[in-house]
Amino acid sequence: MSQFLAELCGLLITDNFGDLYASIFIYLFNHGRQPIPRIVRNTKLTSKQVRHALAVLVQQHLVYHSTTLDDGITYYEANWKNAYYLARSGRILQLVRDRLGEYAMRVMETLLYLGHAKVSYLETVPELMVMPEKEGSRKKRKLGNTGTEEDELKVEGLDQDQDAEGEEDDDDDVDHDSVAPLHPTLQALASHGFIMRVRDAHFQSPGDLRDSAEQALRARSDIRALKGKRQEEAILTGIDNFVRERSDGHIKAGVPDIRAEAKRKRKAANAAADIEKGTEEDGVERARKKLRVEMDDGEDDDENRGSGINDVYGYEGADDFDEDVEPLDANMIIRPNYQKLDVALRTIHLLQYAREKTTEPTSKVYAALLARIETRTYTCRTREEPVPEGEEAEQYSTAVSLQTVIDDLEASGQVDDLGGIFGDPALRSGSSNDDLPSRVRAFQVEQHLSYLAQEPHLFTTRNISSGILSYSVEFRHLARALRHLEIERLVGAQFGSIAVRIIRILSAKGKLDEKRLQEISLISTRDLRIVLGQLEAAGWLELQEVPRDAQRQPARTIYLWFFDADRVATNLVETSYKSMARLFIRLRIERNKVKGLLEKTERLDVRGNEERYLSQGELEALAAWKKKENLFLGSVGRLDELIAVLRDY
Repeated sequence: MSQFLAELCGLLITDNFGDLYASIFIYLFNHGRQPIPRIVRNTKLTSKQVRHALAVLVQQHLVYHSTTLDDGITYYEANWKNAYYLARSGRILQLVRDRLGEYAMRVMETLLYLGHAKVSYLETVPELMVMPEKEGSRKKRKLGNTGTEEDELKVEGLDQDQDAEGEEDDDDDVDHDSVAPLHPTLQALASHGFIMRVRDAHFQSPGDLRDSAEQALRARSDIRALKGKRQEEAILTGIDNFVRERSDGHIKAGVPDIRAEAKRKRKAANAAADIEKGTEEDGVERARKKLRVEMDDGEDDDENRGSGINDVYGYEGADDFDEDVEPLDANMIIRPNYQKLDVALRTIHLLQYAREKTTEPTSKVYAALLARIETRTYTCRTREEPVPEGEEAEQYSTAVSLQTVIDDLEASGQVDDLGGIFGDPALRSGSSNDDLPSRVRAFQVEQHLSYLAQEPHLFTTRNISSGILSYSVEFRHLARALRHLEIERLVGAQFGSIAVRIIRILSAKGKLDEKRLQEISLISTRDLRIVLGQLEAAGWLELQEVPRDAQRQPARTIYLWFFDADRVATNLVETSYKSMARLFIRLRIERNKVKGLLEKTERLDVRGNEERYLSQGELEALAAWKKKENLFLGSVGRLDELIAVLRDY
């Protein structure tokens, strides 16, 4: 493992839990599997400190543990993957907030903080007993404002009347909103796969789990009856099935009802539009009443509406869950499902990539397809170990029928925004053939999907089974395209467009000598040699010497330039680890400079009243610190996105 990864994980654990836990983790990271007596002896800590630290690290799923059957000794091993996810927690919370709302983000934040927790314990957490206060909620109730003072007075009068009515009626929506929908939110998180049930196998390392599976299989009589190659194949198949069964933490909560949620969201958006258009008091009042019935107080971002994956799901930060759901078992222990969260983050990256290469209407169709595929995809990779580029097997998603994509687009209200014949209201109203709109709709969506399936990007793959047209996504090809795109962006920013051209040629053609490379790239020999030297010195390109005879004379040697994408990606990931670690170190130094001010702002009487209790100089220093902190954390987030593309997707 990389020393920079160990340093980064140690800094993350130090910032979140403390130095004691970081020292134990780094020791296990560097020395591998260790029992408690050896940890105590080598770390110079007391047995009580080590046991306490290991208990916390196991609770956070940062350390694996396994007890051998032979001698009964428990060994502990660092889980660096979950430790790295501490740096990705911000993106995870943003994803959950965009999909399911502020309260769901609070539930996920609690689970990230606890590592895992019982459902019954979550019911007692004070932060989860009430809905979060939203700054724009009251502003949402004033959507009838048309920009004049009369309209403001009119809407404020409506608010006062409705507040008075709410005091008389105990069933008013204000009282309803104060009740936190914990169980509906947990069901929504489970249906999206963002949380999972904790199993005993989750505390064991993959190697220990496979070893225990192999021991159990070799002890079976039916396996012992087989001989030679057949026995080994049966054992390998049995190990995979055993590991899959023991580590399956899927919660049976169904799949997210994309169409129902999208229809609910569209009704709420229409109600908001009615309020915006209302000019009379009764019209505003009717529209406001419709809005209260159809929509919660969640925020609605009009700029992003209809342009992303959240619009297909029907969520825009509104905590609109069906409360008539069966609660999860109170004794069930749940935790975040990082693999499924990576799938959702990959969906966002693929959609952004499609927006760059296609049109906006086509990206909306692609978002509907990806949303449906995401519900049936559980991991980004079928194998945990990295596979060299070019040796990866094709990994196709579940095929989604054309009619399913059309229905999802209709439910989200985006099918009319695709343009073309179907978006013309005159044709739809004047047509005598009732089937014409549906046929035109199918043709229009099919054209977008067919365009996505064309070279060179191959966003989708067209399939026909039993006469039913469906589309799937080949993830390995797209992941490889995303990796090359990130590499080209970095090369272009550092060396210019000529270097990007050379990288693309070598990636497509393989190994080339300088003469052939000059003929293909149409670059002058002088400029080509300068750029090749710069790329080789920076580690982007490599040079292979192929002698023509045994003497290995330079005049009788062929020099071939080539681009090794796997090696470059590995180096970039290591460099990103180092950069993230340096950013966290610098962030800690800058935080210590304003430690006294930050401790003052964290006081309960000062929090939220900074302008009242802080001087002008302190306010300026606090604003400068927040700006600097956002700069550091933004850089960490961009590096994490790069690592996700190069390593995880």
